[in-house]
Amino acid sequence: NSSLTENLAAPYVVGSLSAKDPETADTHTFALVDGTGSDDNANFSINGSSLISAATFDYESQASHAVRIQVTDSAGNTFANTFTLAILDDSTEDADNDGLSEAQEDALGTSDSSVDSDNDSVGDALENTLGSNPADASSVPSAPSQSATVLSDGWLWLSWLGLFHDNFDGWVYHLRLGWVYLQGSSTDSLLLWDPEWGWMWTSSAVYPSLYGYEQAGWLYYYPGTDGLGSSNPRWFWDHSVSQWKSSP
Repeated sequence: NSSLTENLAAPYVVGSLSAKDPETADTHTFALVDGTGSDDNANFSINGSSLISAATFDYESQASHAVRIQVTDSAGNTFANTFTLAILDDSTEDADNDGLSEAQEDALGTSDSSVDSDNDSVGDALENTLGSNPADASSVPSAPSQSATVLSDGWLWLSWLGLFHDNFDGWVYHLRLGWVYLQGSSTDSLLLWDPEWGWMWTSSAVYPSLYGYEQAGWLYYYPGTDGLGSSNPRWFWDHSVSQWKSSP
């Protein structure tokens, strides 16, 4: 064989050696020898006429290995030659142990040697699960998404926040709140901007209460009869003026 697959545990037979000799009655012995092309001899051994691996090969670190083999016939005549063995890439491997095979990473345009190919602090596998682009640093799941349960059609569920779609650019479409812009790296504590109410802060401990910075006080978002939030209109109790207010 002139090739072998990466990641196979040694030892195993790489191939069988043979020699052409006009003296057909001669016997032949084979050995690894130093010289031109013997760079990788240490990774192999010879048993009789079989070339045996002595290492587990990795395509990504070295795609081929060279050995120099000498044959000696029963009369003591010798001949040496160099052989190059190609290492075959194993597309099923998961070199970075992120749960994505090399084939999947290739399809996504990500690296199998990095768990976070676009360096956006969210792993490739999680981005793939959530639906963002793990090869694009501008496509970043929001903090709530990273702890949410993935449902069908791109919907995400977080027990304290409810149902939402992530646009992966800071904007989130909440089932009842509508479009809000999120900031923060914590799943349980968020700054959000609402076109009607401006910047607000909330957390898993206080939601559906939100602190409104423009109001300089607390707002209570009425959750509706199903607990998912009021909509069309949305109702908020504004503690700063002690009255209910509605907004689209």
